[in-house]
Amino acid sequence: MKKWLVFLGVDEGIAEEDACKIEHTLSKETFAALKDHINRSMEAANQATLKDS
Repeated sequence: MKKWLVFLGVDEGIAEEDACKIEHTLSKETFAALKDHINRSMEAANQATLKDS
């Protein structure tokens, strides 16, 4: 979660705090779904960046 927030441009320290809040506030099911979506989105963004290089 922290990596995603930093990827979005959030300061690393704030990203650390916010990621912790998100992880401990959301239900396990919602957090897992969100995490899966973020991982897929970041992987797609990384692949697109590699193709453009």
